[in-house]
Amino acid sequence: MTTRPVPRGRLARVPTRSVTAPAHRTASAVTHGEWSGLFWSAFRNSRNAMALVDHDRILVDVNGAFAQLTGRAPTQVLGRPVAVLVVGAPQFTPARWRAALASGKFTGDNQLLHADGTIVAVQWDASTEVVTGRQLVLFVALSTSRW
Repeated sequence: MTTRPVPRGRLARVPTRSVTAPAHRTASAVTHGEWSGLFWSAFRNSRNAMALVDHDRILVDVNGAFAQLTGRAPTQVLGRPVAVLVVGAPQFTPARWRAALASGKFTGDNQLLHADGTIVAVQWDASTEVVTGRQLVLFVALSTSRW
């Protein structure tokens, strides 16, 4: 089993109640390790495609739904720029990307190239987190269509 770093940014503070605890139990009773485990479990098991991207727009992790959405195994995309999957001009110029990172939360849409050559339109939400001293962006697909 792989050990994941404990979140140190806003991710560690976001929930105000425990997911499985009674309503009177607050997040202060949940350790960073428990939240980290919950996050990674949700990330891995979500039906929504999710990707973690670093501040240089390099894919650092994807879930199974993302692999299915793009038709590519994680080993084919990890460590590569997100741009290799995007059809057409990138949505973010370097200046817009820095501004988005500074805002902490943003939304958008892209067309991704599936491994079989079809195009997948994706609407997504993103939020930035600092994990073990590194700023990461979590992209979550909200809706997709393929043609």
